Amino acid sequence: MASHAAMISEADIAEFERAGAICLRGLFSQDWVERMRAAIERRIEAGPGALSRRQQAFSFTELFMARNDPDFRDFVFESPAASIAAQLMRSNSVRFYFDQIFNKEPGLDEPSPWHNDQPFYPIKGKQVCSVWLALDDITKESSGLQYVAGSHRWEQLPDGDFPEIDTSSDQYEILTWNMQPGDCLVHGGFTVHGANGNTTLDTRRRALATRWIGDDIVYRVREKAREELQVPNLATGDAIPAGEQFPEVELA
Repeated sequence: MASHAAMISEADIAEFERAGAICLRGLFSQDWVERMRAAIERRIEAGPGALSRRQQAFSFTELFMARNDPDFRDFVFESPAASIAAQLMRSNSVRFYFDQIFNKEPGLDEPSPWHNDQPFYPIKGKQVCSVWLALDDITKESSGLQYVAGSHRWEQLPDGDFPEIDTSSDQYEILTWNMQPGDCLVHGGFTVHGANGNTTLDTRRRALATRWIGDDIVYRVREKAREELQVPNLATGDAIPAGEQFPEVELA
């Protein structure tokens, strides 16, 4: 059972719905921060596995840890993340979709390009979000995430067909926050986001993202989606079966 998050206000929910992203302060305890730092270090030290990647924009990234790692699984079922997601999505229920580690070492100055997440998922609906937990002090210079406010309403555009954001950034409301460990970002599935490289020489940028789905989500056939997110024998519009693959998290 997930521990209940500190109360999220109606103003917080309204801002999430307006902008498609929000920063929430101090909802995760130091115990969770230290436990997830240690869990991430253990995965990094183990070296690349089948579900880890080495990409130009990251020193290390890995997905689906909660499926086989007790620390990450406990985070799913016991941390405030599920409650945060349910409240912001105004969903009566919340299901865990998947998790991902992001690590950028100092001096890794490759940016993360503008993108949104949901076009890569085999699902349809609006109740999708990511809870992105900061595990280090984070600034724009150390690759803090940046969001285009309101871009979740661009979902009618073809996948990845965004305006030229960098060359006309004065036309958009760009959101970014300095963060401390235990703060989190939450963004919707269609919210456009990216990040500069980590141009600092002494600050790591470690984060744990958990992805959540709510009441209105149904399956969408998408053959190019990751195999781990696909459900055999479902058609577009079918309900996604409850179970171990995408478990519902009971909220306190």
